[in-house]
Amino acid sequence: MKLRIPAALVDGGFLCAATVLALVGFHSAYGGSRYLVVGALGTVAGLGMAWLGVHFRQHPLLVAAQSAVVFFLVGGAIALPSTALGGVLPTATTVRDLGSGIINSWSQLLTTQPPAGASGNLLVVPYLCGFASATLGFSMARRLSRPVLAVAPPTVVLALSILLGTSRPVSVLFQGAVFGALCLAWVVLRARHTVSYELTHSARRSRLASGAVLLSAASALGLAVGPSLPMANAHPRYVLRNHVQPPLDPAQYPSPLNAYRSYLESQKNLQLFSVTGLPAGARIRLATMDAYDGLVWSVVNGANGATDASGYFARVGDEITRPVGKTSKVSITVEGLRSVWVPDVGTVTSMSFAGPRAGDLRNTFRFNPQTDTGVVTSGLTAGDRLTMAVTPQPTSAVAAAGHAPASVSLPTLTNVPDVVQAKASDIVNGASKGANAAASLESWLKAHGGYSDGGSGAAMSLPGHGAARMLTFLSADQPVGDDEQFASALALMARQSGLAARVVMGFAPAQPAAGTVQVTGADISVWTEVDFDGVGWLPFFPTPPKTQVPQQQQAQSQPQNDTVNQQQHRHTDNEANNAPAADAGADSHKVAKTTKPPVKHPAHRGIPVAVLAVGLPLLLIAVLLGGIIGVKALRRRRRRSTGTTGQRIHAGWVEIVDTARDLGRPIPSKATRREMAQFVGAGIVPLARRADEASFGPDEPTEEQVATFWDEVTQSRTDLLAGAGAGGRAKAALSLVSLRQGRRGQGGSR
Repeated sequence: MKLRIPAALVDGGFLCAATVLALVGFHSAYGGSRYLVVGALGTVAGLGMAWLGVHFRQHPLLVAAQSAVVFFLVGGAIALPSTALGGVLPTATTVRDLGSGIINSWSQLLTTQPPAGASGNLLVVPYLCGFASATLGFSMARRLSRPVLAVAPPTVVLALSILLGTSRPVSVLFQGAVFGALCLAWVVLRARHTVSYELTHSARRSRLASGAVLLSAASALGLAVGPSLPMANAHPRYVLRNHVQPPLDPAQYPSPLNAYRSYLESQKNLQLFSVTGLPAGARIRLATMDAYDGLVWSVVNGANGATDASGYFARVGDEITRPVGKTSKVSITVEGLRSVWVPDVGTVTSMSFAGPRAGDLRNTFRFNPQTDTGVVTSGLTAGDRLTMAVTPQPTSAVAAAGHAPASVSLPTLTNVPDVVQAKASDIVNGASKGANAAASLESWLKAHGGYSDGGSGAAMSLPGHGAARMLTFLSADQPVGDDEQFASALALMARQSGLAARVVMGFAPAQPAAGTVQVTGADISVWTEVDFDGVGWLPFFPTPPKTQVPQQQQAQSQPQNDTVNQQQHRHTDNEANNAPAADAGADSHKVAKTTKPPVKHPAHRGIPVAVLAVGLPLLLIAVLLGGIIGVKALRRRRRRSTGTTGQRIHAGWVEIVDTARDLGRPIPSKATRREMAQFVGAGIVPLARRADEASFGPDEPTEEQVATFWDEVTQSRTDLLAGAGAGGRAKAALSLVSLRQGRRGQGGSR
């Protein structure tokens, strides 16, 4: 029985299978399966456009233009349903996000911590890969004389899925053996049957079966033996995200700890934000700092973009970290807070935004899972709403008992006063290391210190936590200060004692039994965290109660000849001047005067991006189409005016033949002019006869004869084009047949 399989069906089936296999590689970057569904639907849409172009014999440029339109029409329903009307019809937002996604989603995916999920417009990547692979691959398979080149588009998609993924492959079986075997089988079939695929004879079936067995055996052998071959694992997997620096440099923002006193003084009664769902006893984190340079605690990027550094802030997907234990839902509504630092609680496992600026916040949100700290480079303002899933952290350090200090890579401390080491040694003296040492330091500061924030009626207490302030603070008989000084001193002494410690700034609001918590500037708090094996970072609160006032209500004066102290106080005053104004709230997203301010984009920056994304391809297509028409016009002008009179008459005849060929008429290249005229049209025979006379006659044609001949050529071209209709004229104007043919055999025998 004869089984006939259409070639187009086989090409489409192999292309879809190869493209989907290539898209599987994106799983390491996206996680889940939605990205694969989006990519597969994009593949089907692209295949449909390519099939229509081949079936109706449309010009490739016309197929490209139609595909660009369809890409935006169905892209909302496939990749960005949240922006489409009813999840189907594209809106201006859909076009804008698709356009910007074509340009920006690649870099956004690289700087987003896996799994990226479906956040923002990141799904444009698999949608575009599937759509482009199917459109180009099928068109190449059906139009080119060497259809083996159609394997290139899915191969490019496979390479992109590897480069944009992670160091750990998704599946060596699918990305290597199966994909390679599929493409090889396709190439073999196309090499044997360039028009149709027919399986009729038993011998052919036997050959195909033998080939399939050999191919499967070779793939299995390569999969099993390949990894054990010498040098197979000599180099780590190359992925682009390992060589991409995060776009956010936290050094451009001043340390949030500089604004601590501003919260207590100018924003004490200002409602910064409200919180619902706050776990009992939980504190709200604003910033985590582990670097100290003798001036401020801050966050810094690690060497070579190390992802475990406190300054590494990257885009994150729908899932930030995997939940460990029971999660809680916490919602925050911003009121008076003006900050690039995002308030959050415990270990954040996911983050979403609402309000009029939700899209902007989502696009500018960056997170550091190592410190559970987030930033939005566009800054928070009134009306912004955040919803996060969190796993509450311990509210005390009791859980550290019996656990050894963790070995963590932290920035080296610089310009630390000697008194820090000396005081830490005196306090710890005899205490065992680890949790006991940290508890001893905390207890000593809390028991021997006096609380003063320098407010009205309180003892003199300078702001700041630089080297000079720490020197006077720990050298005094009784350390006097507020959270800023006590938390900084504990962190420094803990680090000098061999503990991994950092400073956290946030809020500790009084919590009602249930309902919404209103957070004001008076709730600002600073504490210290120490890392222990098996339990993680645990909080320590060294600040004495506010009722524990200093023993002597007098200023802690500094030595007048202490040049370092004077410089430090001047630095602190300068930092205070850079702190946010009273009505700006919190730690404002204004940068320090010595740094370049973050770029502020206009609210409608997406519209020009969409215009460029849509307009540039259309402009390019228009330029290409106009170029084809222009080249033909210049060629026609050159033929009429260049050469001898006989050559110009021959060129006129060639112009007629080229027009007929562009209209799709089969003109034999080795025929005589009169034979060609029969294919062009009966009315062209007199022109063929006169062209023969000019070529073979005894006399050279006159200028008048050339002009008359070309007038008739022009009229004949007009008649030919008029009979083809509007579609035929457009096809002839854009056809490349006559341009590819050149002068070889165009005019017939002379």
